[in-house]
Amino acid sequence: MSTAALYGDLRNGRWQSKRAHGGRRPSIAGVKRSISAGICAPSTLIISGQSITLDRHMPKASGTSKPNTRASTIDGEPVPTAEEWARLFRAALEYKELAPWRWMSDIDLVAVHDPESQSVAYCSVFGDAGEVFGLGVYPGSEGLECYLRQASGEPVDLARQLAILASFEDREALDASDRQTIASLGLKLRGRKAWPQFRSFRPGYYPWHLVGWEARMVATALEQVAVAATLLRHRRAEDGQAAGELLLTRRPDRAGSWNTFWEDFPDPPQSPRKPPKPDPVRIAAVSQIARRTQLTWEVGLFEIPAPVRQAGRRPYLPVIWICTDADSGFVFHAEIVESWRTDPELQEGLLRVMLASRIRPRRILVADDRSWALAGPVALALGTHIQRVRRLPRYSQAARSLTAALIR
Repeated sequence: MSTAALYGDLRNGRWQSKRAHGGRRPSIAGVKRSISAGICAPSTLIISGQSITLDRHMPKASGTSKPNTRASTIDGEPVPTAEEWARLFRAALEYKELAPWRWMSDIDLVAVHDPESQSVAYCSVFGDAGEVFGLGVYPGSEGLECYLRQASGEPVDLARQLAILASFEDREALDASDRQTIASLGLKLRGRKAWPQFRSFRPGYYPWHLVGWEARMVATALEQVAVAATLLRHRRAEDGQAAGELLLTRRPDRAGSWNTFWEDFPDPPQSPRKPPKPDPVRIAAVSQIARRTQLTWEVGLFEIPAPVRQAGRRPYLPVIWICTDADSGFVFHAEIVESWRTDPELQEGLLRVMLASRIRPRRILVADDRSWALAGPVALALGTHIQRVRRLPRYSQAARSLTAALIR
């Protein structure tokens, strides 16, 4: 199905879709709504030889990652300057005064061509449900894919999000870093849902403060969506209907003047990449060293529902992969890895388990797409049967025990 056809289906069935999800469609705003601002007592782990801190809830900004006017970075990326913060908050407050959610919903997508990155930011207005007010910005084709997954009703997976959210919160929802930025700008804000807050969602990472290019992109998006929303309001007043399957687009010309277009939707995102092939040298080593057995292994990966904090870094969501015996429940291996570890690295972990234990199972059971993609090529190369099942009782038991031990 094309992106335009999917979008058309979403538009035509939006009210039914909302009813099907208890009055709300899954969205990045829903993720924001569900995140607690509290901090639990941290647990300490060792990953790649480094001591790290694991929190149950979203950590508040530490002094090393405050977005303020002093030179600083997050993961090596410069934070916004004072001028960039001023522009961003000015655009946000003007957007709030316009309140486009009064006549738009999150299904009314607006494409803003970002002049700095030369990419397209797909923007979704939040607020028609009366809970989270603001703007979701989804950068590029990967961001559009993220938006379409959410809009179609797929459960929101925090570890797969690519978006930037500008929202309006109560003062109690802000952390010290948010308040410091507002104070430095001399803004006097009062009332419920009156305080702008900005969070960056990146795959594998916990929602965090913006860096410079994100602040500039969101400021541009807020400015241009405000213009587009006004145009859409007038069009609907004249036509009495939505724009159909065309995409409302704002794009600057070479002289820097912005123009409005109604365009076809872009081509759908590329099909999923093929799973990596295992290293033939490692396959040969396993074939020689590990003996073939009648064992059945349950193999799976999952994100630990708590962020890892490191000084000056964006908190990330660690992944843990577990290999258990399907009969006895014996845990052959459990490894915590960083969220940015590549699929070949994770695949190598399965081969390491076989080499270390000198065992090749007769069968491998998996229950999700990623585990299938990683373990499948290994099983095929070794002549091991692999099967996808609905439940992995021993794996699930081990996962629950490990999560309980890590998050106390």
